[in-house]
Amino acid sequence: MSGDRNTFTFLPKIEFSTFGWINPRIWIKKCNRYFNLCKILECQKVKKNVECNEFIVDVCDWLKEELGGKIVEDFNRLQQVGSVDEYLDRFKELKLMLL
Repeated sequence: MSGDRNTFTFLPKIEFSTFGWINPRIWIKKCNRYFNLCKILECQKVKKNVECNEFIVDVCDWLKEELGGKIVEDFNRLQQVGSVDEYLDRFKELKLMLL
């Protein structure tokens, strides 16, 4: 590896997570895991003139507006159908999306 910090001789064989209209916090966690594993510099995470943390807040706010009503509806209709663990996982997922 040369002295250039942006040059890597090894990149892990994982794909960058695409956003699929799921909980943005889960997607952001996957992205951060990728960034950490690939040693992506902070300035390389998003387009110029946008800070990563601002981007994250904007995405979460936008999705909250776009999906807020559906999430509240899903939360209000939540019922245990499978195991208690499955119910709790879904409850926590919806709760995070409401924050």
